[in-house]
Amino acid sequence: MRFHMQLVCVALLAVSFQNFGFAADGNDSSQCQVRVVANDIVVSDHERLEAAYYVLPQGIVENPGQWPYFAWSDTPLGVARTRDGSGYLFFGSDGGFHPFDGSLTKRAGSITVSTGTLDHPLGLPAGDPNPLPSEFLLPKTAGLDAMNYVGGGPVYRVPEGEPGAGNLLIVYHAERPAAPFWSWLGLASSMDEGATWQDLGLIISAPRPYSAQGAFEIGDGSLVVTTDPTTMQKYFYIYFPGGCSVNNVPCDDFTYLSVARAPYDELLAKAFLNNSAAGLFHKYYNGKWNQPGMEGKASELFPAVTGQTDGDPQVAWSAYRNRFVAIMDNGQYIAYGESVDGLNWPPMQVILGKSPETPVYNYANAVGLGIDPGILGDTFYSYYTEWPKGVSWQPSTIKRLTITTAASLKTIIPSSTTVGGSDFVLTVNGDHFARTSSVIWNGSPRPTTYVSSTQLTAQILASDIAVAGDMNVEVLNPPPCGGTSNAEPFIIDSSMKP
Repeated sequence: MRFHMQLVCVALLAVSFQNFGFAADGNDSSQCQVRVVANDIVVSDHERLEAAYYVLPQGIVENPGQWPYFAWSDTPLGVARTRDGSGYLFFGSDGGFHPFDGSLTKRAGSITVSTGTLDHPLGLPAGDPNPLPSEFLLPKTAGLDAMNYVGGGPVYRVPEGEPGAGNLLIVYHAERPAAPFWSWLGLASSMDEGATWQDLGLIISAPRPYSAQGAFEIGDGSLVVTTDPTTMQKYFYIYFPGGCSVNNVPCDDFTYLSVARAPYDELLAKAFLNNSAAGLFHKYYNGKWNQPGMEGKASELFPAVTGQTDGDPQVAWSAYRNRFVAIMDNGQYIAYGESVDGLNWPPMQVILGKSPETPVYNYANAVGLGIDPGILGDTFYSYYTEWPKGVSWQPSTIKRLTITTAASLKTIIPSSTTVGGSDFVLTVNGDHFARTSSVIWNGSPRPTTYVSSTQLTAQILASDIAVAGDMNVEVLNPPPCGGTSNAEPFIIDSSMKP
């Protein structure tokens, strides 16, 4: 639903920015330059439309073959490992309308869960997955009674040893009709792997009351867990835009990137003991965390924003880089950014999109490849919803970017030798090499000379080729802007021994 609001935000780029005087811990030179090494379709339009006929409970998608049908995913996909670690749960919103209050009314959005793999988020077999996807509609509680859209996606699994261990928290996006809509962020919990959800209430709003003549876009922020280095207290952080206008005039408190946080232990205790998160989030404003999440003011954290890097943020923690990482999308572009402290965001790098371009890119996220999908390594995924013809949902695919700072290895010269030979120099060709790169010979570094960003040489010893077999050659770039490349085989041939 938020795509339409992004067009409003792009039109308001003339808003002037104020420098709030944060200490500039990050700068352009400190930012890692990432590469997109793959852009794959992981859910085709045909697969999505076929799955619409099987979504549970029956009737939740009233007319699977007609619009509004299974408009999935209408939020960034939330990703969590299954409890047994054998697969993944994917959470997103079906943006179509659903029967509500015994079919007396209809409301758009949902919390949809599917069980799949990182290569097949909607499950297998394609089009008729087992288990079947299911949808849940949050009830019309006091905070949601006026909403015509409620959809959830970004998810957090509570670790063992914490209150509510093993259970899930999800951030949902709620909209009320305005010009075109006014939105909020809320929080819900699940104790049954996402089959049902308990609403914990709205947590973040605009810095002003709802206006039927206004518009406010707050995105679909994810929960990021990290420790405040000053107090050493752990918090949940949520990043969000504050795209506000009234009567088509930008609000004076319009922001492109802001943040709020809630005490980690207190939120978990209240969420799973009192079924509430009310009043726990506070926004960062003018150097302090003292503005309430609901109607409090928020500072601009991204004064370097451009028309290519504005949009809705999904922020995650990168343990490898020891930094916050953001993926921003605005319909035309997807961008990558980093921040050392989470409060100062330098210019971001566009990784997908060009102008003019027909496809529309929505709801991009950031997913780690390790045990916890919420923590990123040197290489990670970004799933996004693409409308390849530029028309909402007609058609629509889920695509996945593979994003990395690791080098790419293309060729090695030579690529084979005879067993029992003498020392030699190996030439390695590829991309994204650094002066600190090392050539790795079957798991161990070898003396490396940097020639250029596309070529290295390494000294290979006679002892390295004393035994016949296949060796793996890789290139290692050190952190924070590094990683291990793909491997190329080197053959030590015994049949040609002199």
